[in-house]
Amino acid sequence: MKDSIPAQSCAKHRKIDSLIKISNSHNIHDTLNKYFVVVGSHEKMDDAIKQANELSRKNIPFDIHIYKSDNGIYAVCLGGYLSNEEAHHRRNYAKDNIKPDAYIRVSILWGNNLYEHK
Repeated sequence: MKDSIPAQSCAKHRKIDSLIKISNSHNIHDTLNKYFVVVGSHEKMDDAIKQANELSRKNIPFDIHIYKSDNGIYAVCLGGYLSNEEAHHRRNYAKDNIKPDAYIRVSILWGNNLYEHK
């Protein structure tokens, strides 16, 4: 008589195998929307809102968002939770039109947009 593996254990192993296949795929990091284009960093929310309001009055083709980063700093961003490709596109726009030292930040922990344009 063969040893049998409980069904629950088999399902768990299939799930783990699937996750391993996904993590080993070439494009997994590019398909996750975890990129942010940061055009300003502020210790105070009021300062971030001031910058976001100024940017919102300009003819920028992207929504302005504010996120509280995992280090407690308020980041003013051109949208959020972007693909790698879209983040690079927006970063290039920001460097040419908004702030030469704009950069891309990667995170899945930044929560929701804190800015509501009025």
